[in-house]
Amino acid sequence: MTYSPPSYNWGHFVVLDLETIVPGADPEEGFPAWPRHEIVCTSMLLADRERYNEWHFDLVTVDGDSEDAIRTIDQLIGKRTVVTLGGRNFDAPVLGMAAMRCQVFDCDNIARFWSSPRFGAAHADLVELFGNYGAVRGGCSMKELSRALDVSAKVNCDGGDVATMMAAGEIEKVRRYCEQDCASTLHLWAHWAAMRQGDPAYYATLLYQFDEYVWAAEHNHLADFTHLPRRDELCRRSAQAVAKAGAEAVEIREHLNWVDPQRCARIVEPAFEDYDG
Repeated sequence: MTYSPPSYNWGHFVVLDLETIVPGADPEEGFPAWPRHEIVCTSMLLADRERYNEWHFDLVTVDGDSEDAIRTIDQLIGKRTVVTLGGRNFDAPVLGMAAMRCQVFDCDNIARFWSSPRFGAAHADLVELFGNYGAVRGGCSMKELSRALDVSAKVNCDGGDVATMMAAGEIEKVRRYCEQDCASTLHLWAHWAAMRQGDPAYYATLLYQFDEYVWAAEHNHLADFTHLPRRDELCRRSAQAVAKAGAEAVEIREHLNWVDPQRCARIVEPAFEDYDG
């Protein structure tokens, strides 16, 4: 039997991370069972590859696990592949449980993420992917992966500090921490996905353009994620990939115009309107 890898949506995905608390938890009992966790916030880093290898990013954090919050998360996930680090064992079931508590049973995108089979394309869990679905010996934490790949991670705190920060009313710190975890996960995804596709341009365009997005959007709490190794080389590769995609598109346009001018005018030309002039 031949194994076929999941056909992830490489050009349209969302990196998702939850922060949770367990009211009344006893510190001596260890990590509480996942159904007891209540969502403090959900951060989503949306990444969509547009024409010519140009990426569009959006970073959104939704507080709590109310019906409105759940519906907003469902809408933002959309039809994208959801990328997590360990989400199959925690983020996905916790989010699904939150939806069920609110009796929000018609959130198809959350349901697709939560119920995605281990080898499904709806959910890319990097713990599974880096660890070859359990075949690799030992753990696979964000800290270890990030250290090995020279990626910033857990810059100011970790998940064990969330309850303390919430008790102190520091929700903004929790939000920033959650968004930083999304940035770390994006960098890890860029490494794995580029290796899996055999495509250096994927890594270069994704991370270099995310670097530009961080500064343009003034996400100063993500500044540690813009110190890219070999940044000048990434800039060059990103520019080459954008230029190559544009040149190929123009070549296709010219060919179609020669083969079928009417069809080209009706279908192809409108796609170029925003890029001409």
